Amino acid sequence: MKIFSKNTLNSKIFHYIYSFFKTKRNERVGQMHKFITVQRKRIDEEKWHQGCNIKKDPGQEFILEWIDNNAAEYRQAWNASKCKSCIHWQHCGYRVRIKCNSYEKENHGNR
Repeated sequence: MKIFSKNTLNSKIFHYIYSFFKTKRNERVGQMHKFITVQRKRIDEEKWHQGCNIKKDPGQEFILEWIDNNAAEYRQAWNASKCKSCIHWQHCGYRVRIKCNSYEKENHGNR
């Protein structure tokens, strides 16, 4: 079993997140926060399910493999989803739905 340092994990996560959000930084800070939050929730949920299946903590290796295998597709799903503009994004946004009966558009005032 490979042992990954915390720096390796953080570097890998940063690489994927930075590549997605490198342009228009000031306009995207809110979306970046949402995306990071929901992606982390999705990873944690899938890690928990994997842990239940194997009856132990899959550890950091699972997170790195998830990023390698799913991060790009998850970004595309997030971009296509209604979740990024919904007031309920913190609750269920990690599901990245295109259609949702609970969808309520966020109110950004005069924006």
